[in-house]
Amino acid sequence: MSVQEPRETNAALRRGIAAARAGELEAALDHYAEALALDPGHLAARANRASALLHLGRCEEAVEECDTGLERSPCAAELYLVRGMALARLGREEAREDLIRHVELEPATRFKERVWRVLRELDRTGAFKRRAA
Repeated sequence: MSVQEPRETNAALRRGIAAARAGELEAALDHYAEALALDPGHLAARANRASALLHLGRCEEAVEECDTGLERSPCAAELYLVRGMALARLGREEAREDLIRHVELEPATRFKERVWRVLRELDRTGAFKRRAA
């Protein structure tokens, strides 16, 4: 990677974040893809891309994006969070493991209450059991 590429990668990431904050998630995906084309191991770009996919309801793609990132960074708490939330939306039991792993890796996470709320809701509604049936 050249000296210029980290700057270009970070600039693409910043454009993606700005687009996501403006509610332009499709544009954000393009910017994150640009950052990842320059640096496939860029964790923030990967996590933000997965999150944008999740917010667009493209849960399977979000899971795939997280899988790719976790192959390179197996301790990336944010990827476990996004993948867990996507799996939960899909009603897949693996969500539990990922959400708990997120909290284990990042005990002070600002998402801890949301994680426990999602787990309780899935247990209460039996979403995992219904999906498997």
